[in-house]
Amino acid sequence: MDALLSGTRMNAVKIIAFLTFLFLFQPCRRLAAQEKSEAMPPPESTYKLRPQLMPLGARPKPQMPDPAPKFFETSCPNSDFSNGDWTNWTGAYGFFSTPGIFPGYSSTGSNILHQIIPAPGWQDPFTCYGLNNVFPGENFVTRLGDTLYIPPTNTTIPKEGEMRYAINVTPDSYLFIYRYAIVLQTGGHSDAEQPDFKVQITDAAGVELDPTCGSYHIAAQYGGAPIPGWHLCTGVYPMDVYWKDWTTVGMDLTAYSGQTVYINFKARGCYYDTHFGYAYISAYCNPMAIQLSFCPDSTTATLTAPRALPPTRGGARDFPGLRSGQRNPSSSTTRCLMIFIM
Repeated sequence: MDALLSGTRMNAVKIIAFLTFLFLFQPCRRLAAQEKSEAMPPPESTYKLRPQLMPLGARPKPQMPDPAPKFFETSCPNSDFSNGDWTNWTGAYGFFSTPGIFPGYSSTGSNILHQIIPAPGWQDPFTCYGLNNVFPGENFVTRLGDTLYIPPTNTTIPKEGEMRYAINVTPDSYLFIYRYAIVLQTGGHSDAEQPDFKVQITDAAGVELDPTCGSYHIAAQYGGAPIPGWHLCTGVYPMDVYWKDWTTVGMDLTAYSGQTVYINFKARGCYYDTHFGYAYISAYCNPMAIQLSFCPDSTTATLTAPRALPPTRGGARDFPGLRSGQRNPSSSTTRCLMIFIM
């Protein structure tokens, strides 16, 4: 019996000793481990060399590039068709001799005269696949005019299209920029009867504001080698096609501050309503300002042009043409700077 009691007392002593170890020594071990953990730097940190290593903060994770960067912005709602529709635009269509007699848009059927084209677009087959019909960086453009040759026996189909946009001229829209690319099939007619394309900036009464910088009219070339800035696509039935790559035009509207002006685009087939003519268009409003970024004690400054102007990555040869105009409001003289990039 004494041996049994002695063994029981020994077991009790062992249990008490074990519990004492748990309650007294284990917290110290946990504290030491915590202090050791806190002394360790956080993962993915950068360091500044001092008598000891000091974490400066975790390195930021690299950001993924924007899958659809936007190069262009406009202060005129939907002037660039960014809604994917013609909100704030006015459309019409008709014939060569009776243009614009039907209000609205001809956007369905076999002979479409108004078409929204989303990015990235495609290579236009009537330019021998030389023209991308959406300007790089655009989200949408509109094709204005038709793409069909119609035999003389069926000339009751409209082949003229128009679009108009009203610009309320404020400091946010002093710089008006529009873009176009043109595709015209020659009919072998006189200039007055050929397919053509026209741009005009007018007042509410339709009076042209600036015949030099705010107006452009071109008819299809009769034949032969294309004029400078144009291209030729042969083998299109029944006649060749002349086309012009994307061209950007800028106009200073500060002289018309507080007024409403209108940009008018027109494209039509030939006088006989057989041969086709069309254009791709878009437009922007921007402040007439260049933003300056300059840091104290810096020897360089950054100048940022309006966002709707083409980015000059790789040089100006990336863009087929640029024309800009400036009007002096205190003079009847109009000055245009024209730069054609071949």
